[in-house]
Amino acid sequence: MTHVNETNRNNDKRTENEKRTYTVKELQEILEVSRPTVYALLKRKEFHSITIGGKHLISKKSFDAWLDGIELDSEVGYL
Repeated sequence: MTHVNETNRNNDKRTENEKRTYTVKELQEILEVSRPTVYALLKRKEFHSITIGGKHLISKKSFDAWLDGIELDSEVGYL
């Protein structure tokens, strides 16, 4: 039983440390685009984001799903 509890604690720590948001700068680096391009995507609400103290935080889950959709579309020639 100790092993199961220890495994659960390790999973909880991994979840706690897992990144849940991206910054505008991180999106710039991931997409290799300019800052204004990232802001245009935010304005079009391409993925979920929030603004806290003037800083935009983009949902990693939403962004990754959006990016996966683009990658799938480009593979079949839609992009």
